[in-house]
Amino acid sequence: MDTRKELLDGLKSTPKYIPSWYRYDKEGSRLNDMCLQENENYYFHRCELNVLKAHLSSMLTFDTEKTDLVDMGSGNCQKTRLFIDNILQNHDKLTFYPVDISHEFLSDTCRQLSEEYAEKLEIKPIPADYETGISEIRACIHPKLILWFGSIQSLEPDDQIRKLQLLRSSDDRTLLFDLQYRHNTEQRRGHEGIQ
Repeated sequence: MDTRKELLDGLKSTPKYIPSWYRYDKEGSRLNDMCLQENENYYFHRCELNVLKAHLSSMLTFDTEKTDLVDMGSGNCQKTRLFIDNILQNHDKLTFYPVDISHEFLSDTCRQLSEEYAEKLEIKPIPADYETGISEIRACIHPKLILWFGSIQSLEPDDQIRKLQLLRSSDDRTLLFDLQYRHNTEQRRGHEGIQ
């Protein structure tokens, strides 16, 4: 990815913007994790974890043997660990491709995963933007279970479709997990009334 070009394109556009990935260096990733864990008003993350914990077994009804795991925008892999644990209950080894734009943060996460899972988890990190990551995982020989949690929301709708089309392969089992949640009817009406 040409970082300079991406930033200039955003600053020249109307309205101006800075690409969402730009904030995810090591410190930005750490602050994002802190926000997810400590901000009581940010309930999406907790809801996603609760849904996964309650329903993951019913999501993974296919044979995961010789299936590689991919996480697009892996971050600290908190949700991905649930998939790793589930798959390793049935298999001795798993190959995992975490894709993340922050090289340093990805390196730290992979080190933690290596300590946690040892030889059971073969980790092949891809420190790159989504398109580079997609290009690299397409070369994998095994079918892949591809996870793409909430970070897909940071892309423009056309870009989401384009990247999903790049990911598509007949051998892959893709699970996109994204939670849209509303507290209650009154809150929904309140939001609908705002112009």
